[in-house]
Amino acid sequence: MGFIRRSTNIRNAFELFGPLLDICGRVLEPGVDKAKRSTKLLLSSEWNYSPITYHGIRDFPGFVLIGFPASESSNPLLVPLSGHELGHAVCKKRNLENDFRPSLQEEVLNYIKKNWDEYISLFPKTVQDKSKLAKDQAARDPWFRALNWAEQQAKESFCDFLGIRIYGTSFLQAFAYLSAPNVQSPRSENYPDSMKRVQNLIKAAESYGFDIPEGYEALFRPRPPAQLAPIDGFRLRAADEALDHNVDKLIAKADEIITGTDTEKPDSKEIDRIAEKLRLMVPAQRCKSLPDILNAAWRVYEEEDLWESTIEEPGRQKDQILKDLILKNVEIFEVEQLLRQHQ
Repeated sequence: MGFIRRSTNIRNAFELFGPLLDICGRVLEPGVDKAKRSTKLLLSSEWNYSPITYHGIRDFPGFVLIGFPASESSNPLLVPLSGHELGHAVCKKRNLENDFRPSLQEEVLNYIKKNWDEYISLFPKTVQDKSKLAKDQAARDPWFRALNWAEQQAKESFCDFLGIRIYGTSFLQAFAYLSAPNVQSPRSENYPDSMKRVQNLIKAAESYGFDIPEGYEALFRPRPPAQLAPIDGFRLRAADEALDHNVDKLIAKADEIITGTDTEKPDSKEIDRIAEKLRLMVPAQRCKSLPDILNAAWRVYEEEDLWESTIEEPGRQKDQILKDLILKNVEIFEVEQLLRQHQ
């Protein structure tokens, strides 16, 4: 209820609602006419300092719930991160966990068999026959948590890759803006190691043909390791290795899903055109997609000399002017979309 109530707060950037809903509908209901889609969007703010979504709420069938950090909920530069949250809705709708599980389980068991002596020393009361690891319930109990962690890591990684596939380089930039260097809290078992996650982001972006910001990996620092008992440390290493062997499949799956929709990749020529307009401090007309606008916005945002000779206090005013300009550009984009649809 709090999430719903905060969705009406003026801190939210309402200009983003229509274009984001359109992207959600394209991805979740490919091939369905826009007027006939059942997908709904609830865009709100959250008190976590990261975007968040909610799953499996029975009273809201067809809803995608996306919450941005309250302190950044009016910042359009963070919109690409909504692609990750949309990924969770895709996982649920397509039941992708069942697709990931067999391969992840196989790799967890391979790790155990390669490290059998260590496994037996940590779990001395387990079944001693390798061939029964997946068949005997008593043999499954010691390693099943490793599979759960591997599945969670695979899901979060897939959502990252889906966000990159939709929003391109701007997803990497938004992720770094919110996450780098992120050295405070210990690593979560449900996510890849922080540096491994960044390396996987880069791998996915390169696979999809997107540019990697210069020095991107150096923006991040390793998180403190999770404080785990030896048995859980073993399980986490098994989960990590299982993910490593499945990253390419997850990257390909995200590409397959988005390719099967009418969601176009960000267009470098279109991004150049929009960026040139933003440098002139005017919104671009006839934009083709929201990701094009956001990629152009990030491009000019990172130009240190932007508007240096135009505004009185570039250091203080640049961010707010650019964010307002982006929102105005998104608003014009939506109006043009509605006009084209009407025609």
